[in-house]
Amino acid sequence: TETGVTVNGYHLGAHADSLDFHGLQRMGKFQKLIRWDVTGESIMMDGVPLKFCRLFFWENKLHSIELKASGPSGDELRMWIESVFGAGEKTDNMGYRYQWMLPTIRILWDQNLATKDGMATFTAEAVHRSYYKFMYNRANGRR
Repeated sequence: TETGVTVNGYHLGAHADSLDFHGLQRMGKFQKLIRWDVTGESIMMDGVPLKFCRLFFWENKLHSIELKASGPSGDELRMWIESVFGAGEKTDNMGYRYQWMLPTIRILWDQNLATKDGMATFTAEAVHRSYYKFMYNRANGRR
C-alpha cells in the first residue's frame, strides 16, 4: 500500500522491491527499522540542499524518510513542506516544532532556533501501525 506521497523520489509506503537502491548505502538497523542513506556530494529536495536523506524500512515497506537541511536551507525546507501540505500545527510554544497529520502520512518538523537547521520526518501511517503493534507486543512480552 502506497500513500501517494513521494519524497525525494521515494514513495512512502512502497514495497522495497519497487524502489531503486542505486545511490543508497545500507546503514544497519535502528529500533528494528532498516536504515538506508542516500549517498552523494549534493542531495537536493526540490531545489533545497539537504545535509542528509535517510530511508527507514519495516517489513520491506518504506516506513519513513528523514530529511535534514542546514542553516537557511532549514527555513527553505519548512517552506517547501508548507507549500505542498499546507500550514502545520505547532506542537510547542516556541513555534519550531510542527506536525502535519494527513490521512495516509504524518510529518514531524523540528528546527533549531539558533542554527536554523531543520529536520523533517515523513511517516507512512499504515506501515507505522504495523511497526508500532510489533514494538508494543514485544515490549509487553506478546508475540
